[in-house]
Amino acid sequence: MARPKQFDPDVALDRAMHTFWTHGYAGTTPQRLVDDLGIGRGSLYGTFGSKDELFARALDRYRASSSQAVVDALAGAGTGAERLRAAMAAVAHALASGPPGCLLTTTAVELAPSDERVATAVAETLESQRAAFEQVVADGVHDGSLVPGLDPLTTATWLLATTNGLQVLARTGTDADRLVAVLTHAVDVLSPAA
Repeated sequence: MARPKQFDPDVALDRAMHTFWTHGYAGTTPQRLVDDLGIGRGSLYGTFGSKDELFARALDRYRASSSQAVVDALAGAGTGAERLRAAMAAVAHALASGPPGCLLTTTAVELAPSDERVATAVAETLESQRAAFEQVVADGVHDGSLVPGLDPLTTATWLLATTNGLQVLARTGTDADRLVAVLTHAVDVLSPAA
């Protein structure tokens, strides 16, 4: 007769996400997972399969929460500029909470060049964010809350590069206040002069 699980798999998955986020894929050993999740090696593999499968699930969890927060803010109510400020606030919140940087961004750098499944997941998430930025820029130009004549695609790509570049800077220890100031500046330069 199988023994019942002595842990909550959802809690363990959240802890695994945090561990991968903090240490990266390569820096997360099976022993580190066992220690951080507080479960035995047999339970780890019995519940989640391999390290690769656990990482894929942790990355999906991250994409559905932290990464989606930016897209949700961009799709919210308000003018284009208001929605853009809300999205930048979501990025600032991510910079201030959790480990430094972004699990998606660090994964893109670490694994996307060599892992097609990871590359696809990263590309899908970044494309979703880019499309949401593009829509909010187009809306902001239309409603007058952003500078007239902005090219939505180019501006969206710049915003995507800015937000993800700041995640890399956060990973290297750049002061969070400076990073938040850059987010504010990004919106300010896109807003018409008062």
